[in-house]
Amino acid sequence: MPWILTRLIIRELIGPWLFGVVLFTVLLLAGTYLFRLTNLFVSGIDIQTVLELSAMYMPALIVKTLPMAVLLASLLAFMRLSNDSEVVAAVAAGASLFTIMRPVAFFGLVVSGITFVFGEYVVPPATYRATELQLEVSQSLKQAKAGSIYQPLYVKDEFRGSLMARETNFGTSEMYDVTGVWFDEKNQPEMWFHAEKLYYSPGKEWRMQNVRVWRTTPEGDTVTTFIGDTRPLPGTTFDFTPKDFLTRNLDSPDALSMTDLADQLERLKKNPRMNQDKIREWEVGYWLKIAIPLTALVFGLVGAPVAIRNSRQSMGVGFSMSILIIFLYYTAQQYMMIMAKRAVIDPAIAAFAPVVLGLAAAFVLFWNKNR
Repeated sequence: MPWILTRLIIRELIGPWLFGVVLFTVLLLAGTYLFRLTNLFVSGIDIQTVLELSAMYMPALIVKTLPMAVLLASLLAFMRLSNDSEVVAAVAAGASLFTIMRPVAFFGLVVSGITFVFGEYVVPPATYRATELQLEVSQSLKQAKAGSIYQPLYVKDEFRGSLMARETNFGTSEMYDVTGVWFDEKNQPEMWFHAEKLYYSPGKEWRMQNVRVWRTTPEGDTVTTFIGDTRPLPGTTFDFTPKDFLTRNLDSPDALSMTDLADQLERLKKNPRMNQDKIREWEVGYWLKIAIPLTALVFGLVGAPVAIRNSRQSMGVGFSMSILIIFLYYTAQQYMMIMAKRAVIDPAIAAFAPVVLGLAAAFVLFWNKNR
């Protein structure tokens, strides 16, 4: 009996879940990016680039819609089972409500695992490619801002300098019209340099072309030197890669893997110019890499007891309830993120509080139905 019931419930969940993934992904894509993509096409960007950009946007959206679809699937599946009195029949045959909920919990955990793996291994490369395309499109439309590329420089985890580039080609990992400054141990400028070109060589190192260097001597004089093609100047080090520039242009930490996000957080904390609110926001994002996949488990366990009723219900009720629950859940999540940015609560607590509250709500609903 338990195995037959488990197979029945999971079969009921899979169809609505796949439908929900497609539905929510299309809705989010249309609501978030449709105007931007249409504007690019009207501006003269070729259709192939627009379609590729659309495809690269989708993985980051799918990570959010996979758990959302579990809620819709749970509501629709158990509404159908309740309307056909199959839940009543299962209970009459000796199955407890706990037994009925186990397949839902199992399905939610499986989707949580899929969401986590998808977010770690599919979303980052797609997002980096989307960022490359966005910057290339901006440059082709002459929307790229001069001086918008900034990179701090470190020596043994200590901030020692910075550089800025007027123009960057992310496809070839080249920067043009690069200006930099290097500080001594007392944080006083000791060297300035300007290079016509800074590029990342196949040997995984930076090289500069047509470099002009200004150094200050102990006597306070300035010495100017012109160098042709060179590695980073003696006494300096460039401990960043082209990937760091793309990361800096990402709008959300959701687009990074946990490893990349941890590395980026470490760099942000070393940067004296970085806003602390930004750091706390990305710390919340780090913990959300685990909390968001767990949303699938929460939504599944909340949706099932809500949908089990004695009276018949239309499928429209399921759609309405799913939208309401998703709205309430993500409103609570955004509120927690704001509290974390203001340093009111810890970032980890902010990320997992909605999950804990959701599981508590599921327990209360389950307990009421089981009485």
